[in-house]
Amino acid sequence: MRSLLEEDVQWVANEILPKFEAAGLTKEVFVMPEQALGRFVVKEYSEKSTSGKVTIRMFASVEEAKAWLKQTEA
Repeated sequence: MRSLLEEDVQWVANEILPKFEAAGLTKEVFVMPEQALGRFVVKEYSEKSTSGKVTIRMFASVEEAKAWLKQTEA
């Protein structure tokens, strides 16, 4: 199994995220992986995904991520 490359992150940010946006997605969360490479990839993705239509947040636990997703926007 290979690790994610810069091109993979860019592809998701440029090809997949716009489809999520078109479908009405407004929030996306990541529970941060323990491995440094995983944390780096998630951070890179969130930085490349700058359309502003989808709010991307990173959390230390599933519980925190679920709580944030359940919040209604004011």
